[in-house]
Amino acid sequence: MQITARKLPDRFLIVPNLEEFFGEVRNRENGLDLIDTHRYADVADIYLSRLGTIGFTFMDSGPLASIDRLETTGSGAVPEYVMQNHDDVVELQGRRIIFANFIAGAIFGHLAALRHSAMSGAQYAGMDEILAFTVSGAQLHIEHSKYAAAVLNPKIRLVREEPARMRIVTDEQRAAALSFLDHIADRHSAFESVDLQACMVMNYQAAILHNEQHAAASLALNFSVAEALIDEIFRVYGLLGIATPKPFATRGHTVAPVSNTQFARWKLQNKIEALANGKLIATSLNQRLEDARKLRNGLMHRAAAVTVRQSGEMQTTVRDLWTLLLDQPFELAAAWSMRI
Repeated sequence: MQITARKLPDRFLIVPNLEEFFGEVRNRENGLDLIDTHRYADVADIYLSRLGTIGFTFMDSGPLASIDRLETTGSGAVPEYVMQNHDDVVELQGRRIIFANFIAGAIFGHLAALRHSAMSGAQYAGMDEILAFTVSGAQLHIEHSKYAAAVLNPKIRLVREEPARMRIVTDEQRAAALSFLDHIADRHSAFESVDLQACMVMNYQAAILHNEQHAAASLALNFSVAEALIDEIFRVYGLLGIATPKPFATRGHTVAPVSNTQFARWKLQNKIEALANGKLIATSLNQRLEDARKLRNGLMHRAAAVTVRQSGEMQTTVRDLWTLLLDQPFELAAAWSMRI
């Protein structure tokens, strides 16, 4: 048996949304020309195309840098370290795709909030829906394969057959979305107890599930995000022990600090009550959180049904919690449709 090593590709491209385009797309224009580039912290360079694709080149010095991929030829037992390497490659690609969907969710969540409209056309990119690409001047060149056709054709078909569904991101909106990426990169490092990226990805997944009317799954995911954000609110507002508030935690309130020991014993209901009594969250948000808590408990302990309207309400609940932690508009809320 022969074992060879080659570097795992350091870039891939996704199609995160069928309806959003980063520029005008007309018959004679190349939809894959480069509209904008952006560097996210020390993680990746990001490429936006006219067609609405998002490409990523992961930095060699960053947390998602490529590793060697080991391959075997010939017969014989596969060594343990080769099998471990395969697991490491899968784990790295998994973290990369989570990051890619986080970037998509952040961009479209900010755009939706700026437009005061529901997110539409979003699709969660899986590890089987990534495409190889290169950059040459102002053009992106995509691999020629059946995978490229499967990923790109639905969007191309929409341009040709349903142009009324197209949403063109203006230059101003695109600049605002990229600035928002810088903002949340800074805010990510300021969070103390939860992973901002993980919360946004789950919020994004929940919006997509809601659009597809998987109400119970959407509510369960968004409720997990809400629980995490509530814990973070206590920390960034300096409500645990003798901690001081973060500079961005400026909303007025009368919530009394609680010891870390007592906080660890509190149930979610106690945390919600403390925030509501101290007027850090509004009465309406308090009621929606209480309703959601009962729904989640019924879902988890009795497999009680959840309606689409209820999962929709959960979307706005999470949105309102984000406002206590972010200084810019952000809303991952999707609509749903029905026939009568």
